[in-house]
Amino acid sequence: MDKEMQWWWPLALDEALGSEPLAVRLLGQHLVLWRDAKGQAVLMVDRCPHRGARLSQGRIRDHAIECPYHGWRFDQQGSCKIIPATPDFQPPASFKICRYPVVEMHGLIWGGARRGHLRAANAAQPSSTKAALWSVRCSYQRTTGS
Repeated sequence: MDKEMQWWWPLALDEALGSEPLAVRLLGQHLVLWRDAKGQAVLMVDRCPHRGARLSQGRIRDHAIECPYHGWRFDQQGSCKIIPATPDFQPPASFKICRYPVVEMHGLIWGGARRGHLRAANAAQPSSTKAALWSVRCSYQRTTGS
């Protein structure tokens, strides 16, 4: 499995990721895709560190992903920025969600399974000259409810 951790994996069509979070799975991991204020894809663990709620069931609010349970908000770096129940409280750096590398290319959103940074130059990426020869199927499901 170590070798798979170094590859890029297709997660979704880029047009499928709009203004709402999108639940995806990568090598058995539950992850969430969403777009930041600049429209860039963000990939992180689909679990709020507070009570374990699925962030993919939340929403994007004020350029952050918001947990559906208590409304904790996390920025594109995974840092907790707001806890609505205690608005004057400054969350410590340990209140963080693990991020994964993500890149948009050839109409797809690709994710890396290695936590932290996977530089695009170090990973095998689809070649733009071969993109027309590819046939890729992405399977994703948006889940709602409790």
